[in-house]
Amino acid sequence: MDHEHFGMAVGELAAGGTIPFVPNGGGQREIVHEREELLYESADEAVEKIDHVLSDPELRRELRDQLGDIEERFGRKRFKRTIRETVEQTLR
Repeated sequence: MDHEHFGMAVGELAAGGTIPFVPNGGGQREIVHEREELLYESADEAVEKIDHVLSDPELRRELRDQLGDIEERFGRKRFKRTIRETVEQTLR
């Protein structure tokens, strides 16, 4: 979705091992580490970028490795830890 605030579907795709291609706007950019190879401005550009990534096995491996940190960055454990830390700091 263009200008998505966060991009839950993109996060779920990345967590599942998929390489998501996203519109160059909104929060989903953060999920893909703002990698130029995964951001597009138009449908034609998306097709070109998808073709480029599909044609380069090393790039695919690199992207999957980088996107593999999705659980660490946005997962439940991190969320719970951050909430607990925030509550502790507030109650001090």
